[in-house]
Amino acid sequence: MTDLSYKRYSFTTGFSPLKIITDKFNFPQDSQDNFIIPASDILVKIHYASLNPVDSKLHHTSFFQPFSNHGMGKDFSGEVIAVGGNITKFKIGDLVQGFHPGVLTNDGTFSEYLLVKTNMWFLNTEITKIPSNITLKEAAAWPLVLGTAMLMIDGLSIKDKKVLLLGGATSVGRYVTQLLRIEGAEEIVVSCSPRSQELVSELGATRIINYRENVLNQVLDNVRDKPFDYIFDCWGGTELFSNLDTILAKKGTYHTIVGDIPGSDFGSFVSIVQVGLIGLKSTLLMDK
Repeated sequence: MTDLSYKRYSFTTGFSPLKIITDKFNFPQDSQDNFIIPASDILVKIHYASLNPVDSKLHHTSFFQPFSNHGMGKDFSGEVIAVGGNITKFKIGDLVQGFHPGVLTNDGTFSEYLLVKTNMWFLNTEITKIPSNITLKEAAAWPLVLGTAMLMIDGLSIKDKKVLLLGGATSVGRYVTQLLRIEGAEEIVVSCSPRSQELVSELGATRIINYRENVLNQVLDNVRDKPFDYIFDCWGGTELFSNLDTILAKKGTYHTIVGDIPGSDFGSFVSIVQVGLIGLKSTLLMDK
């Protein structure tokens, strides 16, 4: 048996600071010095990991000390250094990227190594080979946010629909805007700050709402001719709730990943976990 010692970020509870600890795997090696790991696992040497709001929220809402130190991080890119006997789609040396849920586990991608388990039915790490046209750094930048954006519109008929997107310049909002354009939305009305208007327009917004001014009045101005079929909220708040009967069309739906309070640690954490980690959607159906 050979110890593979490595460093990773960890914490014990939401009241404790992040710290770097030394951890280790203990695997036998074959005649070529390759690690022999469990049959359904993949051992990845991490090159890059992304920091997302949910990482901080998971930290600050962890109240009970685990049996071992909590890990941090969801997105990653890196190199495969060992594969289990049941793994056929990957080999040692492959450059990979993915999303590690980390729920109910004590590891994370803010680590020198990550043991990817492919046989945990609801906690599987999503992993794929990196396309040749992007770098390792770029590969770690999008799995959580794009995955969340895709889940927000999953199963919805977007073509020729009128859509309101709140928080279009957020990391998830930028992907939602592009997906709405690709899916053929007729109107994509997006709220953002003035400094982000040019970028959001380039991504596909057909009309801009300045969130530094009265958002409700601007939204109401945009429904004089036709209400919205969908609202996608990447920002939060309750400003529109009292007027949803006017703002949303019959059978229209309101989808949020942040809860009803902008910046709310617990509310945002719950909704982001629902959408980005477990695959559920927080949705309000206007059945009028």
